[in-house]
Amino acid sequence: MVKKLVANMSPKFRGMYFMLLASITFSAMSIFVRLGSITIPTIELVFFRNLIGLLFVVPSFYWHPVNQPFNFKKLPLLIFRGLMGTAALSIIFYNFKHISLGLTATYVQTSPIFIAIFSFVLLKESLLKSSWLAILIGFIGIVFLFNPSIAVPLKFHIWGVISGIGTAIAYTSVRKLNQYFETRLIILSFLVCGTIFPAVLMLYGYYSQAPTDGIFITTFNIPKGVGWLHVFMIGVTALLGQIYMTRAYGSTKAGIVATTGYFQIFFTAWLGIFFGDPMFQWMEIIGIVLIIISGIVIAYEKDDG
Repeated sequence: MVKKLVANMSPKFRGMYFMLLASITFSAMSIFVRLGSITIPTIELVFFRNLIGLLFVVPSFYWHPVNQPFNFKKLPLLIFRGLMGTAALSIIFYNFKHISLGLTATYVQTSPIFIAIFSFVLLKESLLKSSWLAILIGFIGIVFLFNPSIAVPLKFHIWGVISGIGTAIAYTSVRKLNQYFETRLIILSFLVCGTIFPAVLMLYGYYSQAPTDGIFITTFNIPKGVGWLHVFMIGVTALLGQIYMTRAYGSTKAGIVATTGYFQIFFTAWLGIFFGDPMFQWMEIIGIVLIIISGIVIAYEKDDG
């Protein structure tokens, strides 16, 4: 019944439908990250998130082999995308543990601002005056979030901006990689790096006995009891969110999909409030609105371009 209904939708509403599903599943993931982080270190959650994704993605290469030859010259860029994505995800998970889920999700959604900048600087893409204005509006929004009256330590704001920058670098590299690799290989590179990199860091933390930094350097703690459910659901919701988001962008224009994607901030914020996060202050609300406006303008400018 649902499949038939979706099939009969216009491309616009089909894209919006899949992006809403992606937003809901990514929001659910944030809750499982918050719950899992009570007993499991951040980098270990990242490890399990990607390991579970591998268990689902790898079999697809057996059933549907890649037809194009592998471009070994672009392997360093593929690895770079995986490492940047893993680093950004680690910071996002770290902030999910320490500050409100909605604020963390907002910082992730600053990535379109930095994608526009990196596309201009690295890919030599032109930007309209309206895009530059949108970038300025986005930065003003970030300044509002940094307001000292908001009871969040400065370092978590800084980590939030870094997560947006890291996500933007990863997405910008994906645009380049799409010229050389099938989408599944790009996703696989992220999952492999997101499994190996955390494993190496946990081994380093164990053998060096280095003090934990809360994000990257830690030791492995075997999940216990409900912890296994948390890490499994992190992996499943992340994978479902990725699938829905891919279908959304394959259904209609990126501007429509990106605009719908901002509902993730509201879904995540309300889930966070339900689990004990404080309500947003007016300075935060203004900042969030400005960041959303910035992202929507940039997305539609790209469609028109």
